[in-house]
Amino acid sequence: MINVTLLDTPHLQLMGPFLSPDQCQELIQFAESGSFEPSSVAIPSFCGCSFRASQQRDIRNSEVCQLDQQYSHIKSLREKVSQLFQSSNIEPIQLIRYEVVQQYRPHYDTFFQQCSLGWQGQRKITILIIVTGK
Repeated sequence: MINVTLLDTPHLQLMGPFLSPDQCQELIQFAESGSFEPSSVAIPSFCGCSFRASQQRDIRNSEVCQLDQQYSHIKSLREKVSQLFQSSNIEPIQLIRYEVVQQYRPHYDTFFQQCSLGWQGQRKITILIIVTGK
């Protein structure tokens, strides 16, 4: 298994392979049957403590598919991530599709400390699992 630190600040780590080729193919098939919609970003309100989803195509122009979190393959993926990072506080897993010209520009995934973010709290780790059909 590959486990290489690419950057210390911000911490960026390359790990893999995380999924087997069969698991990747299952996710691709699941995605092809899913319903994709334009991705959104969380925009803080004026006071900074409430948020609304906004489609800001200059920042993020990908498409997202919400996954059924009860699907057995998604459950096992959540368990694997939970064990690897020793946390059960994991956001719902989504499939994000990027075509050749699409992008997600640099951004921050944290919010003002005084905000109550409910069960989620601050996002401390973002995990991207790259799956290609080629």
